Amino acid sequence: MGCLISAWSWIRVGATIRIFVSSSESSSDDVSTTCLQKNFIELKLVFIAALAPATGGVVSPDLDPLNIQLLCISVVQSTYGTGSATTMLRSAIHVLLSVRALRRGPTAAAALTAFVGRYDGYSTASSHQRLAGKVAVITGAASGMGNATAAEFVRNGAKVILADIQDDLGKAVAAELGPDAFYARCDVTDEDQIAAVVDLAVARHGQLDIMYNHAGVTGSKITGSIVSLDLADFDRTMAANARSVVAGIKHAARVMVPRGSGCILCTASTAGILGGITPAYGISKAAVIGAVRAVAGELGRHGVRVNAISPHLVPTPFCLRALAEILPEGSPEDIKRMVETALNEMGGTAVLQVEDIARAALYLASGEANYVNGHNLVVDGGYTVGKIPSMPAPML
Repeated sequence: MGCLISAWSWIRVGATIRIFVSSSESSSDDVSTTCLQKNFIELKLVFIAALAPATGGVVSPDLDPLNIQLLCISVVQSTYGTGSATTMLRSAIHVLLSVRALRRGPTAAAALTAFVGRYDGYSTASSHQRLAGKVAVITGAASGMGNATAAEFVRNGAKVILADIQDDLGKAVAAELGPDAFYARCDVTDEDQIAAVVDLAVARHGQLDIMYNHAGVTGSKITGSIVSLDLADFDRTMAANARSVVAGIKHAARVMVPRGSGCILCTASTAGILGGITPAYGISKAAVIGAVRAVAGELGRHGVRVNAISPHLVPTPFCLRALAEILPEGSPEDIKRMVETALNEMGGTAVLQVEDIARAALYLASGEANYVNGHNLVVDGGYTVGKIPSMPAPML
């Protein structure tokens, strides 16, 4: 009886995959979606039937509904997502091999994990994960936008090295994010430390796919005119904001170019587009945008994309501390409220948050942006698209 069930199950597996092929090649999206939903359920039932003979007609406890669901999701991702005949054939072969492995392996769960882990880069990550299998380094990842981006990357399947100089905070964040996050101390003003954190990513994970040069400073002299610019402070600001980005690009390219792929992101600012904040900070962020444009063409020819992200004011501790120097009479609550309301370009209908920058970075790092190179993605609610003209005073 077990052999009959097994043979019938193999036939049903093959038939179901053929139905997936016809569903994915359907000219109607509605029909295709309906077939997909119907046959996804069918596929789950087929796997249960095919696996049952291994345990005398009862599915092994190791094959809980989640495991079966993950196996089905992997097949659906790889077949329905592309529709190519080659991919369909490979999917059918992998499905048959996986079922056989599950039936004769020591534990069904272990065999399933092995199958899903080796299947063309797919893992047990859920289908919405956009960075599955990727390895990222994020500088300035212990707090603010860097922290939010690290969390977004991990949530989307990446393994992330959090690089910062805030050791206690960085370690706590990495522990909170789980085993896919690791903290490493890195002072971005020291090129050797940037090189070391890049090498760490390769040593731990065998590759580096995403380098996000995010760390920076406002400068200790946030206020002041160019005529009173402290050049020592200017040098420190340029070292942390601009020179560090160039070093990050250099060492990321060192390991990405030989592989022929990679994504480098750099945090700039609306201050680098319009200026008006403080000379040192504005010049340093304009230099970041310039660096991205200067190297994107060269690295693009090697499959490495380089892009910038220019946030407007985000109410992070970094931003609020800088504004507190300009407005020492304001309380932290007043300054935060000012950023969220008075300086809000969207009229209060939306407030720029760290998660918005994290999602911008996720887009640029993902395959959805695989032809976006040398771009400065401005996240400012329209702040930089226009300026109210300075009108002459009315004549009295």
